[in-house]
Amino acid sequence: MTNDIAQLRADYQKTGGINYQDINAKDWVDAHFQLGQIFKNEINQIAADRFKEKDFDVDFQVGLANLCLNYLKTKLDDSQVGSLIKLYLDCLEAWANGCSLNVPNFNLSKIELALILQNDVVGCITTLIRNSANNVHLIHSEEDVSGMIKKPTVIHFSVRKDNGEDQKITSFVYPALLPGPAFSFSEKMIMANDFLYTNHCKDYYKKNQPFCLINILTWILFITQDYDLAETYANKLMPFVDGNAVNLINLKNINAKTIEIAGDELKTKELPIVSKSYQVQVNIFNQPSSLICQNHEEVDPNKKVLLSERIEIISDFLEANLDLPFPKIASFQALQTGGSFAPANQDVKATFLANVFPNKTDLKIIAGPLLSTDFE
Repeated sequence: MTNDIAQLRADYQKTGGINYQDINAKDWVDAHFQLGQIFKNEINQIAADRFKEKDFDVDFQVGLANLCLNYLKTKLDDSQVGSLIKLYLDCLEAWANGCSLNVPNFNLSKIELALILQNDVVGCITTLIRNSANNVHLIHSEEDVSGMIKKPTVIHFSVRKDNGEDQKITSFVYPALLPGPAFSFSEKMIMANDFLYTNHCKDYYKKNQPFCLINILTWILFITQDYDLAETYANKLMPFVDGNAVNLINLKNINAKTIEIAGDELKTKELPIVSKSYQVQVNIFNQPSSLICQNHEEVDPNKKVLLSERIEIISDFLEANLDLPFPKIASFQALQTGGSFAPANQDVKATFLANVFPNKTDLKIIAGPLLSTDFE
């Protein structure tokens, strides 16, 4: 396993590590058109491959896309999210146009195809650690189990706002997904997301129940960079067909929180303002006894055991090493205990480290998983 992980890192370094791209745009619609152009080949290949999968039910997926689209249209007049939903739909269409989205032999609109692609999840680990009242660490790994990513890509967005100023946000981007479900940062906020194992798709489809995709919420949080309104946006967009743990840091007051969201429920856990406090998030709900977990979690029991062990491995390390300086405290992310569910595994395409102070934030993005040699 050690050699495999080391070789993976070596391969990324040979190709330049992280692929950084700049998008300078007159507005967010233009930015998404450019984003579609950047990933044109990858997006269309992913779409074609997905439609060829044996268990891919086209009618089911199109039905889900239209349930979501119809639900979004009912929110267009909402005073808090209406304008954001309109912007999302405009950006989604621009993205689809930018990549000339098309799957041969299927007579579907670009919006339907784009929404089918957005109905996807990405697996990650996020750890928040409070070193002091005015210092928070975030350690996050971006895992691509489906093999969507050939080269990890980070986009620097600079987008002109109505007041003439430029909004600057940096985001890790999956080729076939709009920004949001991975990690992002600006001068206001850091966000890192972890999908949660839930399964409402079949129930919603059978009941013809409209819903929102969780990736639409994370896109709105990416666009607004609004820490305080995260729960408000989530409540307005419910119910969600899937689940997510949204990890946020407010760079103004160094507050941090994790919001577990699924279906029509959410649960917020604030990172305590107590030195040496921490919380670890993987792809299962943190409290098995919580109502949100009991109502929405659906995960293979064996997989849940392995994910629970992942939390234990990291928590045990932190309990023994909370006095380590940053970034050495992040060395747990190089542990290879746990096989394919180890913190360092071959699905990790990027690792994101943030050390947050009131007037300074140190950031580091590494292609692939961490290695123990990173901390020697």
